[in-house]
Amino acid sequence: MGGSDGGKETQQAMDLLSIYFGNQQELVEKPRMMSIINSSSSLRYNRDSMDKLFIHAQYGQPALITAAVMGGTTGPITLAGTMAQANAETLAGIALIQMVREGTPAVYGAQSTLADMRSGAYVLASPEHALCLCAGARLAKFYGLPCLGGGARAMPGSCQAGVVPRAC
Repeated sequence: MGGSDGGKETQQAMDLLSIYFGNQQELVEKPRMMSIINSSSSLRYNRDSMDKLFIHAQYGQPALITAAVMGGTTGPITLAGTMAQANAETLAGIALIQMVREGTPAVYGAQSTLADMRSGAYVLASPEHALCLCAGARLAKFYGLPCLGGGARAMPGSCQAGVVPRAC
């Protein structure tokens, strides 16, 4: 899975892939790269995310569309409200990529959680995070989409790194 800061880096990656694998049509027929495209909660996508989304669609490359809503700071304090907002943001990104190029592979990302009310930090590996991952997986299944969720930090090469992130 690839990642970049924005459109310029994504375009450079696609140019390199096109050279290595033949041309743009080869990439469309057999996708080679997937990037994470995050919304900027609350309820919007920033310019870099939109640039990446459009370039992935142009080249027919899959994109992991995810919202990282932090309940209590960038979203509602309740789990239901957090998941409603995360679902809306994720589906908006998936709809956009399909409007640019119908059939572009998209993965439903499950990444939301509640914020730590003392520090405002994004809380990983909490019971609320696990519930959000499960809710995201169920929503993805309802929509017939593949899902990827996770977010715990793991040392490279450790047992934990083998299971996080994981397909929902």
